[in-house]
Order: sequence, then structure tokens, then C-alpha cells
Amino acid sequence: MFTLRFKIGPFVFVLEAKQPPVLPVSFPYEVFLDFGEEPPDFLIRVRDDPSPPLSEGEIVSELEGSWRLWEKDGVHRLEILEKVGYKPRLVVRFSSDWKGVDMWITRPLVSTSPFGALWCVGEALEPLGMWWLVSAVPSKKQVLVCHGSAVVWKETGLAFIGPSGSGKSTMADLWSKAGGALVLNDERILIWPEDSGWRVSGTPWPGMIQEVSSDRAWLKHLFFLRRRGPNGLSQLSALDAFERFTQEMFCPFWSVSKMEDKLGMAGGLLQEVPSGDLSFVKDNSAIRYLENLLCSSDRAEALEAL
Repeated sequence: MFTLRFKIGPFVFVLEAKQPPVLPVSFPYEVFLDFGEEPPDFLIRVRDDPSPPLSEGEIVSELEGSWRLWEKDGVHRLEILEKVGYKPRLVVRFSSDWKGVDMWITRPLVSTSPFGALWCVGEALEPLGMWWLVSAVPSKKQVLVCHGSAVVWKETGLAFIGPSGSGKSTMADLWSKAGGALVLNDERILIWPEDSGWRVSGTPWPGMIQEVSSDRAWLKHLFFLRRRGPNGLSQLSALDAFERFTQEMFCPFWSVSKMEDKLGMAGGLLQEVPSGDLSFVKDNSAIRYLENLLCSSDRAEALEAL
């Protein structure tokens, strides 16, 4: 049995298959390889036998053109669809505790291979890994998956939240070029609570600048982005901050209870981590502005009060 381990945020993902992947593990997944011995939070078994019947049971939820979640006799099955033709390219059967799956690759290449399932790490973890992080993580260990970028500067985690075009990748790139900061990701980040505060980490799914890290940091500040100058930070009402943050969350719309959990987490995060509305100029002056803001004691107090 061939096994690969990955650490993404607080979770250990394990892939098992009879054969190794058809391609070597490469960027960005190689950054998240794990060599520990913790039991997996999510076990993906890549199967090479015939997949179970398609479109069987009752549709629990679906994202049109992307995936369908079925349920029959208490067993949930996810079908992840091709981008062209919308036929299932992955069939995934969940264990009852949502901690493990059997995964079948349905493309024709599989059935003609004498070596069993030809698979690669990317198709096993994306979008399945993302879907699990958003929708199926057992309720006692939750994360928020956000459309955002994050960096670590002087052991401080900074997250930048905003829609496409607001400057998430630009901000991460400015920090990277300025030096002295570690880019965790510029497109999808994880945020979760621990006993002493909130953590932030990157994921293996980057945006434009193609920089990722498996590191994590204590999240000290949230910035909601507006990519227009001058450089400045302003206060948001609690309602505005909640609305803007939840618009950039990946949400489990198919489950009322899971949605309640996620929204409750988002509310707790915004109560405990200072946030503000950041406008910035697309040059190094934006980084100097933030460094001065975070280093100055009186400004830091003002930032905490936002």
C-alpha cells in the first residue's frame, strides 16, 4: 500500500492507494508533506475497482456544474463533476463519521490502465480536500476557509480579506518583495480557534503569485481590502465587518447546523481579533504604512480598539 501524508492547517490528510501517483508530488503539495505519526483527520483511499452506481439515492445538495451530494441508506456519496460535459470525474463515498472516504476516478484512462487507478495528488486533494474542510469536518474541530491572503511578519499573523480584484495577491506580493515576511497564501487561507487565540495558515491552493507555506501563526489582525489609496485604516461597524467577512467564507450551504457553526465561529473571530477597512497604494509605501502602524505603541493601541 502506497501512503502519503499532508498537514494542512490543523489537519492531517492521508492518501492511500495500491499504486503511487502517476506524477511525483510537486509544488504546491510538496510544501505540505508530513512525516509525523499522528492519526489522520481525513483518510482518502484511492480505489481501482469499479465505482458504485452513479446518481443513486436522494440529492442532499449540489453546486450546479461542480458537485452533487447524494444520500442513500445513511451513506453519503459525493460526485465531483467535469468542467466540460458535467459528468462525474470523482466518486467519493464517505464513512459515517466523515473522517474517511473511498474515492474512485471515473475517467476512461483508469479502466484501460494495467496498473490500476492512475491518479495524482492534485485531483485527490482539490476539490475534495477543500470540500471536506468547508463541509464535512467533524464538528468538534472546525476551521473557517476564507477567500483571503495571509502573511507572517515578526511572528504575527496578518490576514487580508476581500473579493477578487480587491488586492489580496497584490498585498501578499508587496510583503514578499519587501522582505521580512512569510507569505502563507494569497488566495485561500484557514482560520481556526485554539485555547490561546486564533490561528491562521495557508493551503496548497494559491492564487496569482504562487507562494505557499505550511507554517501557521497566531492571527493578530484582519484587514478588509480596498485597493485604492491613500494608505489608511478605518473602523468598520460590527455588522459591516461580519457581512464582509462572511461574503468571503466558503460555506456549507447544504447543512443548516454546519452553517450555524461557521457563522458562530465568524462572529467569535471578529469579536476577538481586531479588524479594519484598509485602503492602500499599490507600492511599497503600503507595507511601510502597515509596519509603522503595527510597531508604534500608540498606533497599536488604536488598532486594537478598532
